[in-house]
Amino acid sequence: MESARSVRPLRLRARHYHLSDTTIGGHSGYRDDVFPTRRAALAAARERAQWLAALTGLKVQALDDPGRYLLTTGRAYDAGRIIELEDCDDPDCLDLAYDSVI
Repeated sequence: MESARSVRPLRLRARHYHLSDTTIGGHSGYRDDVFPTRRAALAAARERAQWLAALTGLKVQALDDPGRYLLTTGRAYDAGRIIELEDCDDPDCLDLAYDSVI
């Protein structure tokens, strides 16, 4: 019987993008999603920032890099949360992300 790694499509072994959502200064609220294309990851980052802002009443600030957003109340004591996009070439992290679905 072939392993899941050997039957995985080659496109999943190529460059991919991680979208993380982290509460700054906190241990909870971390999320990491994997996307096959930069375009899909950028769209998801923007949509997630807008959705969280609408849900929680936070303000969205686009940061210098595309795909990076800071969500905050605007108060000095509130660190907020950050949504950011990172590109990755490591096929091992795809094994972690997709083994549960195969």
